[in-house]
Amino acid sequence: MASDSESHRTAGDIFLRQGQLREALAEYNAAINLSPAESAAYFDRGRAYRILGEFRKAIEDFNQAVALDPEDSGAYLYRCLAYARLGEYKCATEDYHTAIRGGADGYIFFAFGFDQSEDMQREIRAYSEAIAQNSIDLHAWFFRGLANERNMNFQEAIADYSQTIELNAEHAGAYFRRGRAYVGSGDYEKAVADYTKVTSLQSEDVKAYLERASAYEYIGEIEKAIADYSQAIALDPEVDRAYFHRGLCSLKIRRSRDAIEDFDKVIELNPEDSNAHYNRGRCNMQLKDYEKAITDFDQAIALNPKDYRLYLSRGRAFRILEEYGKAKTDFDQVIALERKDVDAYLNRGLTYEGLGEYGKAIADYSLAIALEPGHGQSYLYRAVAYDGLGQYEQAIADYSQIIELNPDHMSAYRFRGLAKRKLGLEADSDLNRARSLQSDAAER
Repeated sequence: MASDSESHRTAGDIFLRQGQLREALAEYNAAINLSPAESAAYFDRGRAYRILGEFRKAIEDFNQAVALDPEDSGAYLYRCLAYARLGEYKCATEDYHTAIRGGADGYIFFAFGFDQSEDMQREIRAYSEAIAQNSIDLHAWFFRGLANERNMNFQEAIADYSQTIELNAEHAGAYFRRGRAYVGSGDYEKAVADYTKVTSLQSEDVKAYLERASAYEYIGEIEKAIADYSQAIALDPEVDRAYFHRGLCSLKIRRSRDAIEDFDKVIELNPEDSNAHYNRGRCNMQLKDYEKAITDFDQAIALNPKDYRLYLSRGRAFRILEEYGKAKTDFDQVIALERKDVDAYLNRGLTYEGLGEYGKAIADYSLAIALEPGHGQSYLYRAVAYDGLGQYEQAIADYSQIIELNPDHMSAYRFRGLAKRKLGLEADSDLNRARSLQSDAAER
């Protein structure tokens, strides 16, 4: 009968992973009926009750699991989580320490248990009381740090993790979490230092390399970020996040072919990752392989048809290929999904110009300007369109607006000068200014 019980537990686990909690409970109930002295079945049912928010029933099952197997540290940990969600922190702390004494790695479980806590301040007060009673209880300092971090009290969290480290200078978890808190506070250099400490304590900690790589990205150390993502991949070749972000780093420094290899791997690991298809398309755009880029954007759109960025990028590729009808359709879709996107109006305007419809182009550029009045490129495109229609006074007004936004805009002076010349106005001062700016740029 034990094997039948195990098959019900296995089926329950599958339902649990799929989020079918009532079906999982039915399987665990069947397992308990077949083997009422098996602690694992009670433990599994307790997990399902906890996810359902039925914490008292979960505790009852974990009680039974512990009664049948007093060495089951996992049951203590999960009972700790259930107590914590009920605000019974004393019982939670007792169970946590019992689990740790039994050799369990409770940090992740304990942090997860409070992720959905509705009373962060109550949690923080509970740890503060524990610290007041025993100021060298590093667990209390560490957990208060977690609570402060989740409550976005990053400076307080940093202080708590620092105290944890003071009590145990080799507490890898405290360095890791303090690194996360430094990231939250915007101090990426200190975050890098903490993640580096984690790697010295635990040289195979994949998450430490991933987080340090991310911090390096923030401070513009792209090569170092790539090296860390590569180290994470060497430790775990199946971690798609590392391939994805290494690909983004390579894309950022225009190593498009390297980036494509990484996005290929992400797609191999997760074929339904629309972002991987999208970013591979961006790589092909850099390589000017617009047909391949369109294929990538097609695949991304099929996976995520509500993402306006995908239509915007595909529309650009169509526009470059002078397939203006298809480009306009894509930009129309961007505007339908995200009406306030300046780039969509600018690109549709350029598409209208390609179709020779300057009036519609000007209307789109005007909408872009209304959305973002300080966007100089919108004025430039509209000015060029006015030029194309021979409406030189309006073009001059737009070139003047660009110069007001950027007094060193060489093209604006040059085109304004040419427009003035067409109207018989004095133009030499603008054209001379354009030549002077061009000369200065060449010398730099």
